[in-house]
Amino acid sequence: FVCATLAVLDFIMYTVDPVSFSQTEAELAVIGDMYDLIVVVWPEKLFPFLLKMVLVVAWVPVGYYFGRLVLHHMLLRDTLKIRMFAGGNGTLLLEAIGVGISSVVMTTLWARLITTAYGPAYARTLATDSGLGITNAQFALLAQLCCGAGDLFTLVMVTDGMLQDQQYPHWLPSAPDSW
Repeated sequence: FVCATLAVLDFIMYTVDPVSFSQTEAELAVIGDMYDLIVVVWPEKLFPFLLKMVLVVAWVPVGYYFGRLVLHHMLLRDTLKIRMFAGGNGTLLLEAIGVGISSVVMTTLWARLITTAYGPAYARTLATDSGLGITNAQFALLAQLCCGAGDLFTLVMVTDGMLQDQQYPHWLPSAPDSW
């Protein structure tokens, strides 16, 4: 019941949200910068091209290393001795946070190095921004589709769990037999 209600509320939220009808460019701070760095503008000169390639290739491993070894092992597990992070517990979240921090560092480093090496005029042609290259209406549609898929997945998982579990014998007693 709760999952179905959330699906209806998601639909209502996206229907009444005025941003879903906006034709302005969608912007997400870190995601837009990384999209620009990876996809949009690649320089024609050799040195900036190689520099950008190194930054793009190093982005995920550096973030993974930073999240796992620095944030998890050194800070939270060894220094602060938080039990939740004992052994290898909680590393996935911190690795994802490390990759996010690494993406901010890489885009900032890209802008600084290009400006220093080639000047602000050339750097403006290769600058990253938070734009995604799609409108807010398209982004809202994508978000609504992802939320709807997530709600449907949750509804199926919860229903499956309820029908297979022995803790709820009085909930639709004939349904588990057919399930």
